[in-house]
Formats: sequence, structure tokens, C-alpha cells
Amino acid sequence: MVTLRAVLLIRVRPGFDRFVLDRLYGIPEVESAYLILGDYDVCAIVVVREELVSTGINRLYSIIRDRVKCIDGIIDVNVLLSLGYRIKKHGFTPRELAIPTTPL
Repeated sequence: MVTLRAVLLIRVRPGFDRFVLDRLYGIPEVESAYLILGDYDVCAIVVVREELVSTGINRLYSIIRDRVKCIDGIIDVNVLLSLGYRIKKHGFTPRELAIPTTPL
């Protein structure tokens, strides 16, 4: 079983930000969604779990094409596919992860 995560950076028409958030929350695969500042207005995290990576990518594509991009008020969606590398806030630093250590 593989887990794929995509970060969606979404640009919306003025006044549609909360409407878009409400619609995103209705999509089961949307793990979280936030109003953000900058070039984009909304950031959403989409998560799918499938047996094969190829099946997961196809499912992500379908969710974005058929359920996200059709939401009224969305102008543009930029999709970033996560490679699965994550550092916990109170875990190891990137430098500690990059330096091999010898076992005790």
C-alpha cells in the first residue's frame, strides 16, 4: 500500500475563498485546506492510498480534474506531488538526517 500526497496551490476569484474551502472540505481525500497569503489563495493537501503508485497517481489526477478544478470560483490549480520525505518539528534536523552515524 502506498500513500501519495499532493499539495494544491489554488488561485480563486475575489470573494470565493471561503466557498472554495467549504467545497474542498466536502472531498474525502482532502486532508486539510487553508487560506493563505501570496500568489495563491488556498492551499489543500490531498491524500490517496492505493496498492500501486501508478494507480494512486491516476486517482489523484481524477480527484483534481473531476472534483477540485470544477469548483466554482477556482481560477488556477498548481499541483505539487510530495515525495514522502517529512521532518517532524521536534524530531531530527535536516543536518542530522544528512550525516551518517555509526551504530553504538
